[in-house]
Amino acid sequence: KKVKQDLEENSFPRNLSYFEKILYQHCKGKTFFFGDKITYADINFFCFVNGFIIAGQLEVPPILNNYPGLTKLYTAILNEPRLREYLEKRPLTDGR
Repeated sequence: KKVKQDLEENSFPRNLSYFEKILYQHCKGKTFFFGDKITYADINFFCFVNGFIIAGQLEVPPILNNYPGLTKLYTAILNEPRLREYLEKRPLTDGR
């Protein structure tokens, strides 16, 4: 429990703030880390948040509420039709 609490209160906010800053400073407010198209970096971010933070649920996690750029990125990937179709049909695992 202590490790989870430390992650939620310290590590995640620090790292999410960093990624939010990257989106605004380097990406000029675009949806994805490298512009207007989904790249591996965007999918990697999505997979980390989706798998590690909310265990495969098909929703935007509350931890992103204070990060509008990351919320926009996460939502765009979550709603990408081919990925969404896969996520809805994927086999259940321990994480989901």
